[in-house]
Amino acid sequence: MKTKTSVFFTSLLTITCLLLCVKMVVGQNSQINRTNHWYFGGQAGINFTSGTAVADTNGQLSAYAGISSISDTLGNLLMYTEGQNIWNKNHQIMPNGTGLFGLGTPVQSSIIIPKPLDDNIYYIFTCDGTESMPDEGVRYSIVDMSLNGGLGDVILKNQLLFKPSSEQLGATMHANCTDVWIMGRELYSNNYRVYLLTENGIDTNNVVINTIGNPSPWNGLGLKFSSNGKKMAAQNNWDNLNNPQNLDTLELFDFDNATGLLSNLIQLPDTTIVGFDFSLDNNLLYVSNFNTEMANLYLPCFAELLQYDISSNNTGLIKASRTIISCPLSFDYDYTDIQKGKDNKMYIANSFSDSITVINYPNNIGISCNLQEKGFSLDGRICYTALPNFVSSYFNQDSTGCFYTNINDIKNENFLISIYPNPFSASTTISMESLSIPITEVKVSLFDVVGKKINTIIYQNNNEFTLYRGNIQSGIYILQLTISNRIYSQKLIIH
Repeated sequence: MKTKTSVFFTSLLTITCLLLCVKMVVGQNSQINRTNHWYFGGQAGINFTSGTAVADTNGQLSAYAGISSISDTLGNLLMYTEGQNIWNKNHQIMPNGTGLFGLGTPVQSSIIIPKPLDDNIYYIFTCDGTESMPDEGVRYSIVDMSLNGGLGDVILKNQLLFKPSSEQLGATMHANCTDVWIMGRELYSNNYRVYLLTENGIDTNNVVINTIGNPSPWNGLGLKFSSNGKKMAAQNNWDNLNNPQNLDTLELFDFDNATGLLSNLIQLPDTTIVGFDFSLDNNLLYVSNFNTEMANLYLPCFAELLQYDISSNNTGLIKASRTIISCPLSFDYDYTDIQKGKDNKMYIANSFSDSITVINYPNNIGISCNLQEKGFSLDGRICYTALPNFVSSYFNQDSTGCFYTNINDIKNENFLISIYPNPFSASTTISMESLSIPITEVKVSLFDVVGKKINTIIYQNNNEFTLYRGNIQSGIYILQLTISNRIYSQKLIIH
């Protein structure tokens, strides 16, 4: 029979960085399942539940751009939207789920974000297109998933954050691994506004306003964070079609996910930039570009897919790394949006096509990334111009990132170790079982993330105990278990 011992740690050192000084084996991102279900275009969809992309024809959404979807942490579909209507997991409109203000045809009209520390509440942020009148700006609505028999109900709608706005809306985790940054941009401006979503809701009293880069004279189309939250890229649309001297620019920034501040601007000019995204390892930036220079129309090709190596963080080296991955001559090929997938590939929207393009090895430099033109069939459905918008951190593969919480894999050593819940707020239970030998003694050590030992306790003849938070502050810690002279490490996140 299992016994239970309460553990109470009271010491804490201030967390100053995320450099781990104890052994840890990379686990699985616990939030990646939130990206299992994609719905976009003309009732097109992709299901990643099996770990492999499978066409899904159940979606009811039809929209050119601006779509988002969300699943729970087990990968079960919860809802999806195009910024105006909300469909539940049964592909039905939610009660009060119409009339959201993601009006017109904005590039990023919506993103769905779970409220920190609340499994039932979801925020839907929207922005409208620049052509919509009146201008509705960036707003948020709230869905309570505990209502309507677990199918969700909209309890608050169209609360204004700011206006007018460009067609840009992105999100990434705060450095505390609990809160979420939401970024938009003022229209015709170089003011990037950053809001923090916490367990108390949207903090509108401490908005971070970054005045940086060039104000777009027309509109900004798209904004994305790298999955580790350290970079942000945003497009400036300079209307090359009407003035061929105006080249679009993609602005690349460093992002401080502890403060919300942007810095180190690097501008990458091209003719008409449409879509972009960071590789899964955050070292490369993929950019789609239309050749619409009127003096040399559509030459050498109609559309280009470009790759930049941004790992140096040096302007000259990044610009020099510009590589053309694809340059199709046919009007039937274009690249209008780029999004990472759960299967470690990247997907590229081909407008008005029943197939989309795939990058099979997006972390590889140059053509070794293995682009497959229209390599994924939508099973008769049609892609328009965009793919779903997600919190970028859901795709983070960095083992020091917020969502890597698995114990070292020790199945071959006949031990079973579980820690649940993790992240936790009040307490977590640590259970240990052996399939072959008795566990007579376990040494439990707690470290901060710079490797400073906080406490060590030895347990004898106990294979389960509860770790209580006590007065420990929120942050990231390393729990180290020593069993039969072998050491296993586990990251703990305390909210």
